[in-house]
Amino acid sequence: MSRKAQVSFYAFDLLWLGDKDQRELPLIKRKQHLQKLLAKPKLPGVIFASHIEQMGTSLYQEVCERDLEGIVCKRKDSVYSSRRRWLKVKNPNYTQAVERTGIFEKFREQN
Repeated sequence: MSRKAQVSFYAFDLLWLGDKDQRELPLIKRKQHLQKLLAKPKLPGVIFASHIEQMGTSLYQEVCERDLEGIVCKRKDSVYSSRRRWLKVKNPNYTQAVERTGIFEKFREQN
């Protein structure tokens, strides 16, 4: 990849907590459990992705200005489902989109 930066992992949902299935809980409850879990040990590079309920247009504009990939929209009261119940809104000008697919193809060719 052409960019060199510290790697970050954005945690935005929690499907299992230990051996307990969390998928039947509403998203907002799963996020509360995740936030508590991440608050205990300080994990470098792990960032809790808050649930933002308002100003989605402003958030999307900021995402595009910062050259980020996009945002994922989910209902806060929804349970987790294998059926797609969310919407991914991509930044059409995201600069790494082309490079990203090329990376996977490169490794596939080598194997």
